[in-house]
Amino acid sequence: MDWYLVARADVPRAIDTEARLDFFVEAPPEVQAEVVGEEVITHESLMAKSKHVSMNYVILAFVLMLVFGVASIIGIALRVPEGQRIYPATGGSALLLLSLFLVWLEMKKTVARHGFTRLNSRFARIDATRVATELDWFSPTVVNEVTVALVAEERATSGVGTNKSGFYAKVHGAIERQPIGRAGAYRLHLEFDLPELREIGWSLEVKDNQLVWYVALEFDVESGPELDEQVPLRVRPVLGPAQ
Repeated sequence: MDWYLVARADVPRAIDTEARLDFFVEAPPEVQAEVVGEEVITHESLMAKSKHVSMNYVILAFVLMLVFGVASIIGIALRVPEGQRIYPATGGSALLLLSLFLVWLEMKKTVARHGFTRLNSRFARIDATRVATELDWFSPTVVNEVTVALVAEERATSGVGTNKSGFYAKVHGAIERQPIGRAGAYRLHLEFDLPELREIGWSLEVKDNQLVWYVALEFDVESGPELDEQVPLRVRPVLGPAQ
């Protein structure tokens, strides 16, 4: 985010004069950064989120499947001179597959969450330079690998009305991968070194700009969909020692 001052002189019967001065906004040394997890993930909270899946979207996909897909499958067959049979509405078959794919994307996370009977995640600040993520889960299916990332992402929107475009850029990403290769109960403790928070920035949320911090979790599950979750973090300035 850029900070600047603009001075404009309204000159009668002449071109207006304008000058711009860029400057930095920097906190004094006594201001430190506090990093806290805004949410404690539990299996119960994840399943509650799954209940908010848009049923209208799923119903729409099934309507497309019925209208176009079923019609293409049981449609009237056409004969050609060679005696071969061609079924019309090939486009309907494509829409059938597309509808099923859209439904699967919508329900994938719910299916992945059902693959765990316990899943808890906690975030903690160890000291001024390190943070940690604690994971505790039970899965009847083999978990091959767990990937945890500490991410800072810049998000910006430009344009007006329907002519808007988004910009996303990761300004920090520290990744830890832990092979698991087993089912059942498991506890995992991973630590990360904090970057220089003054250089990257604190959490920010204004009209068209955001700087978002979060912990990304990815569970590679054998014979099932991957489970991807995000734990939102809040990085904010405080007076005194870092927390």
